[in-house]
Amino acid sequence: MQAPSSIGSALLWGYVIGKMPVYTPFLQFLKQLWKPKGHLILLLHGNGFFTAKFNLEEDLIAVLEGGPWTMAHRPFIIKKWSPDLRMEQERLTSIPVWVRLPNLPIHLWDIECLGRIGSLIGKPLFMDSATERCSRGTYARICVKVEANKPLPDKVLVDVAPGRRESFKVDYDWKHVVNTAKPLAMTKNDVARDPVDLRILRSSPSPNLAS
Repeated sequence: MQAPSSIGSALLWGYVIGKMPVYTPFLQFLKQLWKPKGHLILLLHGNGFFTAKFNLEEDLIAVLEGGPWTMAHRPFIIKKWSPDLRMEQERLTSIPVWVRLPNLPIHLWDIECLGRIGSLIGKPLFMDSATERCSRGTYARICVKVEANKPLPDKVLVDVAPGRRESFKVDYDWKHVVNTAKPLAMTKNDVARDPVDLRILRSSPSPNLAS
């Protein structure tokens, strides 16, 4: 028997990297994160996957076109449902991670400098709102897409003034590999490997999702 074509018209599936959260906190988290205009129905599956159904197509499109999405600092993967879908965790080639740069001088907190520093780690995607407003002086925070099979650097070397280069620690909200990399260097003449698109990402909810 063939499933009705409308069943997946506003349906997506996904999985969280790591431990699956419990139902009620996860549903509340997704509603706060995605802010759907209509109804959201969540189903958790025994194999670690979840499906989310929207009654408005525009909510589905907004979620699929937004992101990257993270939960408790861990990325989660989503895709539009299709009838031939097989719920299997894919071999990821890239992962979005949040990067913290403690004690980075405030004059380097502009979109160009943060983009160049982020490009030493991966492809820079976002800065958070506190970094954009310079309202949190202890560290700058950006989201970077990194290659899943490569180690992450724990330091970057940055030219902070003419003839003056300093090493800055790199922290990660969540790290997928053991860090064995050497420091990476950035000068004012460096060019990002990818076009810099540091959009401002407003603060997202982060309730306790431990089961």
